[in-house]
Amino acid sequence: MSNYKEPIKHKFENDEKSKFEYEIGNNNNNNNNNNNNNNSNIGGPSVIINDTIQNQKIHEAICSEINDLVALKSLNIKSQIEPILPIETFGRDCDESNECSPTGLDNLLGPLVMEIKTSVDFLITSRFIKVDFIKQCKSKAFSTNIEPMKLELHKKNKDQCSFRWVIGEWSNCNYGPCPPIRERKVTCISDSNSQNERNPMCCKNLTKPDNVESCDFIYSWSYGDWSPCSGNCGFTSRRIDCSACNGKLVDHSKCSHLPSEPVNLFCQPTFSWRESEWRKTRCWRGGKFKTGSKRCEFIRDVWCESCGNKVDDSKCPGQKPRTSKEEK
Repeated sequence: MSNYKEPIKHKFENDEKSKFEYEIGNNNNNNNNNNNNNNSNIGGPSVIINDTIQNQKIHEAICSEINDLVALKSLNIKSQIEPILPIETFGRDCDESNECSPTGLDNLLGPLVMEIKTSVDFLITSRFIKVDFIKQCKSKAFSTNIEPMKLELHKKNKDQCSFRWVIGEWSNCNYGPCPPIRERKVTCISDSNSQNERNPMCCKNLTKPDNVESCDFIYSWSYGDWSPCSGNCGFTSRRIDCSACNGKLVDHSKCSHLPSEPVNLFCQPTFSWRESEWRKTRCWRGGKFKTGSKRCEFIRDVWCESCGNKVDDSKCPGQKPRTSKEEK
């Protein structure tokens, strides 16, 4: 808490002019007032300092008052600035140190510090103290109060002025290039003003999220040429591969969800009828009293075959052999 108080006002004889002075050594002067009623000084005569010790005390008192004044004003500035931190210069790009701009804070502090200097100069003038004498007091008061206050505010401004990456939504996949890609916007912003995009350098100490990524490759089956037929009822085959859109061959599992065409076929096929053995189904005797010759019924399977496989009967030439008969 500052001990600063407003200076005491005194009047000089005959009210010729008003001055600000310290009221020191008034006891002796009051005795002189009792013996000499012709003295019209209301607040006591002006103190004329001739003694070195008295002069030193006056100087110390004024230095203390200046320091108290500067300390009080510094606290007032601090209480005004802290609630509005961080302060940035609008539109400024971050510099190499990646610190929040001190310029905006300095621009705000400048006039406020100048007001303190004006108040101190007025105080010095009101005491009729030579500037050369009081210069050290003034310099010490500023270095003790103003400079630490500015350093503290700059540190808080820097600490509170933080940046971060903000990511947008992914776009739809663009299948023009290979591999297909999708994109999103990644911007650097200040936490103190998330509406304004900042230079990416401000976020250079943070890992930047990817703004482009590959979509799933477009995979498809690719086929080679058919091999020569190995002969009648031979085979022909061709190579099958799973390929990405860039032509790179990948594991077949990437295409497992896709339908594929045959890779092995019979070639130069032959078609012929094939029959199973006859099978007896029933027998009987002819005549009124069933004393005639014995007869039996037989059946068999008949099919059209090509290269060991059953095919449609229409593929085989000629009439289809019978499938049943009767014999004695």
